[in-house]
Amino acid sequence: MKKIIKNILKEYVDKSTGELIKDFLNNENNLFSESFVMPYDEEYVDVLIKYEIDKVNVWKASIYEPELEYEGTVYISIEKILIGNKESNNWEIGERDDIPEWVWDSLQDNISNVVRKWFSAGVDVDITF
Repeated sequence: MKKIIKNILKEYVDKSTGELIKDFLNNENNLFSESFVMPYDEEYVDVLIKYEIDKVNVWKASIYEPELEYEGTVYISIEKILIGNKESNNWEIGERDDIPEWVWDSLQDNISNVVRKWFSAGVDVDITF
């Protein structure tokens, strides 16, 4: 019986932590900004990516690391991609393939680093388009 109660409490604690992370991330502006060089133009363009946090699954870390209490996955969906110039405020709607892969990696790293800093959790970020 003790084991069952302990497992129920563990699930509750982990779910609560996931909900806290989701609420925290959704209170951010959920807008990621980056610049990159357009292929063949050698001209810098700005990109703004609007996203929504859909779900956060976390659990107690399986391997002990002093700075990480939890591990898990943050699921996000991309709502809008704008490509253009911040200074002139000139934007066009972009598509996933209009942006270099390293920009998506940077978005994932940014979210993961925020979660690591504030919640001692190492998370992967799964992006849905």
